[in-house]
Amino acid sequence: MCNDDNININQESEAAKNQIEATVPDGPKPKTCHTPPTNGVSTSNEAAAAIMPYAERQRDRLLQYIIEQGMTGSTAQEAEIPLGMPAQTITPRLLEIRKDGLVKDSGVKRMTRSKRRARVWIDANLVLSNTNE
Repeated sequence: MCNDDNININQESEAAKNQIEATVPDGPKPKTCHTPPTNGVSTSNEAAAAIMPYAERQRDRLLQYIIEQGMTGSTAQEAEIPLGMPAQTITPRLLEIRKDGLVKDSGVKRMTRSKRRARVWIDANLVLSNTNE
């Protein structure tokens, strides 16, 4: 689990973080440590500190979900319901696993509920294995 001196986590959040660490399943892990994003406004800083104990587990769950979709992949919106996470949670976690090179844009776009085109994300290992054949 990451520690970042820039974000002050209270003792209750620290206990929650320890509880989550004990329940994170084995599986693919991001390569780097991520501090949840903030725009520097006090409420944004508070939100980043509050989510920090849960962010790693959320990344793991999102990555596992995308891996399970195989070449079909998933848009951010498609992952919301099965994972029980809102867009405000999915979007930053997707950015983090994307920056780690764990997922790639498949090049496919699918329509969202609002009739907008959205990128479909797939396991980066699928992209690598298909280019090596």
